Amino acid sequence: MASSTSASRPLARFALALCLVAVPALGAWVGLAPSRDGSAVPPPAHFPPVAMPADTDVVFIGNSKAGSDFDPPTFAAAFGEDAPQVEVISIGSATLPIYYAVVKNQVFSRATPKLIIVYATGVEILNSDLTTDRREILLRRYLVEDEPVFARKLYRHTPGGFEGLRERAVRSRDATLSAFSAGIAGLMTGRPGREALDGAFTEVFGQSWATRQPANLDTIPKGGYPSESALPQLIEDSFVLEFEAMVHEHGAKLVYARAPMTGKIREREETRLRGLEPLLTQAAAHADAWIEMPYPGDGPEFWRDDEHMQAAAAVPNTQTLAAELRRRGLLP
Repeated sequence: MASSTSASRPLARFALALCLVAVPALGAWVGLAPSRDGSAVPPPAHFPPVAMPADTDVVFIGNSKAGSDFDPPTFAAAFGEDAPQVEVISIGSATLPIYYAVVKNQVFSRATPKLIIVYATGVEILNSDLTTDRREILLRRYLVEDEPVFARKLYRHTPGGFEGLRERAVRSRDATLSAFSAGIAGLMTGRPGREALDGAFTEVFGQSWATRQPANLDTIPKGGYPSESALPQLIEDSFVLEFEAMVHEHGAKLVYARAPMTGKIREREETRLRGLEPLLTQAAAHADAWIEMPYPGDGPEFWRDDEHMQAAAAVPNTQTLAAELRRRGLLP
């Protein structure tokens, strides 16, 4: 016969989950209520505009890798006197929603380029949530007063918006849990405090992914569902469709150049994309070209760190991109 102590343990764990996980999560959510009413977007932050000459032909945009992996003189030399005018926009830590805002509000308001090249990893292309304060601050630099796409996709609680709640709950939990709360959790569960808290969090939030029933769920190996990832599970939850429509509306072509990386950064990318290959295939279909940039090799002669190329390695990387664009007839 089960003791009353063992019988009460599930209730204790559930109470712990509610108090130490769900409540901070709700706090994180309620704290963002003014910008989650379906229409209110944080006001634009006033920063100097992106430099964009009116005669720009090609825009090469990405995070900090766009500044390290691409060499404009090499690109120009590949075309001689017919070289297009290229502008590089490198925004550290940015993802597709931020690129969308930049291209929409900064590029097309000042120039009429015929080609937009997004140089990014698969995670950066699919990532549609502002999971860090830094990204939200970055986004505000490039907003205008009327942003219906952002209001609908990022600042409104929709059926596809639970992933954002989960990531904010993680941040709230990490910011608010103290040694005291961890100690109490350990006493209630008989396990180390942080382990108990993480287990309770998983119990509460782990089912959120299963209830979504994404279309590609059957393709994900058992145990391989990327629940630690805030990446969307449906193409409609990303910014891919909106980005394509915006670029084509302005008469330009869109290219995704999927950037290589090495070491821990590559391992993290592969982990977060596990099971999402069908989504990447759909993303590629919503562009004029999807170019898998080759991996240059290991070693310090290629990489400054796990993510950024050495200047010498950027030259052949740029040559490869130029040759591929020319082969596909994508240059203006």
